[in-house]
Amino acid sequence: MTSIKKATTEIQALEKKLIRHRQLWQNGKLSAQGLLDLERQIEADEVTWSSLKLKLDRKPIVSVVMSALNAQRFIKASVTSILDQSLKDFEVIFIDDGSSDDTAGLIQSFNDSRIRLIHQTNHGLVHSFNKGVRLARGEFIARMDADDISLPSRFEKQLAWLSARPKRALVGTFFSRVGEDFNRPLDSVMFAPFKHIDLVRSFRLVNPFGHGSVMVRKSAIDKTGGYRAEYEPAEDFDLWWRIAQEWEIGLIPEVLYLWRFHKSNISIRKSRTSNNSALKSVNNVWAHLGGFKSPLRIVWDAHFYRQYNIPMASSVYKMYVKQQEILAAEFFQHKRLLNAWSTTLALIWLKPEFLSKVSDLKKGIVDRRIEL
Repeated sequence: MTSIKKATTEIQALEKKLIRHRQLWQNGKLSAQGLLDLERQIEADEVTWSSLKLKLDRKPIVSVVMSALNAQRFIKASVTSILDQSLKDFEVIFIDDGSSDDTAGLIQSFNDSRIRLIHQTNHGLVHSFNKGVRLARGEFIARMDADDISLPSRFEKQLAWLSARPKRALVGTFFSRVGEDFNRPLDSVMFAPFKHIDLVRSFRLVNPFGHGSVMVRKSAIDKTGGYRAEYEPAEDFDLWWRIAQEWEIGLIPEVLYLWRFHKSNISIRKSRTSNNSALKSVNNVWAHLGGFKSPLRIVWDAHFYRQYNIPMASSVYKMYVKQQEILAAEFFQHKRLLNAWSTTLALIWLKPEFLSKVSDLKKGIVDRRIEL
């Protein structure tokens, strides 16, 4: 038997085995320990399946990693937005994180060979995301949350940005925060200055990426060790910062993602824990050097954002200038005097009225509100 025929035979036998596993999982008769044992077997068989498929088929360029717990209200719209992408070369790895509703049944109803449904007991997002990355065959990982929407050109534009240079490893998009029914805009567009150096500097203040909106080079996740449980639910902030130390990061300055804002949203339910985890990540950022920009570079980039050919250029420019003001105060407070004075001089160059604020900046006194 040739190696191709052997692999085909093994895949067919393995797929039958996985079907039996799914049926066994869904009949609800296993004990808690039985479910854990079956979960481990499913993952082992899925890993073997991926390895065998790579011998027969060209791997998909993108692996979409999703995880959900009891997401039946929103999951069909979310998955449909993936299947409707202009880029068609992808697989979807959907981790059902112990749902007790019909989430898994709705995923199966799509009957699309690109979707791989993985059952597990409830372990949380970090475990699920890391498992999804382990099982992924694609060169790039697209994140997606089970209650959000990706606009049709999202994957195509992100892949084009990442493929342009091998050092590019992480790209998000501007996104809109919308209400539960998608008809009620809340904060309109969530955005940030989108050059690599400015994203790196902004990590000292906030996480500039919407988690569900990113696409990442898989090799970068593997090399940095993936998500870390001790930073959950701000595990993405921690991972993006570590990736940014070795690779280029960016944002597509266009709304390509809709973040559904509702009461059961994880980021709302865990807001206090998320703030603590984000603070821990920010402290890690401040423990490292880097992010220096000369006054001339800061001024030049301000003009770049103000003149960039997008509808939101004025808002991005205003946010950029405000970030420099906040960063200057933070640099003074953290005794990063070279960064502090470089940023302060640039602010005076951009707006001479900042000369009267130097004393306040040195004391860390700054209005952190961003009025656009």
